Amino acid sequence: MSKMAWFIAATALVLTLSGCRTKAPDLTSFANQVESITVYNIEGLDGDKHSAEALAAAEQVSFDVELFQELAPSAQYRGGTVIWKGSRLAVVKLTDGSERRLALSYYGSFFKVLGTRGIVYFEGEAAEKWDRELYGEVLQVD
Repeated sequence: MSKMAWFIAATALVLTLSGCRTKAPDLTSFANQVESITVYNIEGLDGDKHSAEALAAAEQVSFDVELFQELAPSAQYRGGTVIWKGSRLAVVKLTDGSERRLALSYYGSFFKVLGTRGIVYFEGEAAEKWDRELYGEVLQVD
C-alpha cells in the first residue's frame, strides 16, 4: 500500500473514531421518567430473551433511582461496538407504565439500552459514584 493510501486510511479511521463520542441522547429526560430500576442475576445482553416468569424467579435487587437521575446529565454516548466482559440485566419501569431493559456492564462504568445502538458511559466522579452503587450495593463486590 502506498504512503498516500496509508494516510487516507489512517485519516478515515481517526475521523470515524473521533465521531464515536457524543452527548448521550436525552438521558436526562429518560431518567426523570424512571420509577424503579430492578437488577437481575441474569446476563444483561441476553435480557430480551427472558420472560416475566423467568425474571420473577431470578434473584433481584433495586438500583438507586435518585442516583441514576443525578448522574444522567453527565452521561456520554458512544456509538458502535463494545467488547463486553459481562453484564447484568436491569429492568427500568417508567412513570407511563412502560419498561426498558438495560445491560449494566461489570467493568467500565457503562450500560446499554437493549434494542439500541451504542452505550451510555460515565467518567470521573460520576463513574466513581456509578461503580460504588453497582459494585457495592447491587453486585455486592468488595
